[in-house]
Amino acid sequence: MTKVMNSVEIRVLGQMRSGNHAIIAWLHSLYPKKSICFLNNVQHGDFDPFENYMQMELTGMDECSEAEILRNRARDVLIYSYEDRNCLAESNLDLVSSVYDERFEARREEYVGASARRFDIVIVRDPFNCLASRITLLRKRGALGGLANMSLIRDNWKAVARKAIDLEKTGRRDQITINYNRWVFDDVYREHLSKLLMAQSAGTVPTTPPEYGGGSSFIEPLTFGDLFRKRRKLLSIKRWFRFNEYLRRLIPRLRINKGDLLTRWTMLSGDDEYRELFRDPDVLSLSEQLFGEIPGTREFVRNVCGSTHTSA
Repeated sequence: MTKVMNSVEIRVLGQMRSGNHAIIAWLHSLYPKKSICFLNNVQHGDFDPFENYMQMELTGMDECSEAEILRNRARDVLIYSYEDRNCLAESNLDLVSSVYDERFEARREEYVGASARRFDIVIVRDPFNCLASRITLLRKRGALGGLANMSLIRDNWKAVARKAIDLEKTGRRDQITINYNRWVFDDVYREHLSKLLMAQSAGTVPTTPPEYGGGSSFIEPLTFGDLFRKRRKLLSIKRWFRFNEYLRRLIPRLRINKGDLLTRWTMLSGDDEYRELFRDPDVLSLSEQLFGEIPGTREFVRNVCGSTHTSA
């Protein structure tokens, strides 16, 4: 009989700035006091996850970086994630098909070991906030290892959205769509997901951006050097009315403000490059199939396209 190496195996697919790392941190919390191996940002295609990842995090396990030792070490949970790395453009690959590669599927158990339970998760965030976060990240801090072409990023969002819709239609318990917008706000939805994942608890939503996520695209970190250079301005009474903003910039990981996660797109609603992304009618149609009508977005797309635009 094949030896089971993973009590639970979870493969995660999600674009950068889709809440991947917050959700992965939540996945960790579903299995308290368990041994967990997390491989972040794995190479797409027919590649061994244990040899082709960006970062590794071990919980409840002895530290080890040797692939063969890790591969042959039984663990309670294995999580490995895929994002839209810049190699996609270099190799002319799309995000979804490069993850669900037939050659990898044929060797999946050889690479990661046999699993008692196996889940595929697709994370999707609404395109208005996801693309706004992505374009803001590119302008402030560069691609950070991901794609830099916004048209390709939009096209990959569409592919992920279609995959998420397909998974929801199949109703299979081992293939799960996680709607980031619902996941953030809906306790009942998270509890439902935890039951699908046969978890021990409903988990805990992180209140600070996880280490691997790079923080918010919309908060520019403020350093102590900045404070020193601008020390005279700090004496102005008017500046103290903006204390909370400066504090968030000084400690950008302080907390996640849920209230503006669904409205950040409005900050770019007048931006030409951002607006161009929504001339594609499929984006709004797919968005409303997954997220319903997001306040203001129909009017925004109608204005961009210059004509009446309704959901399919």
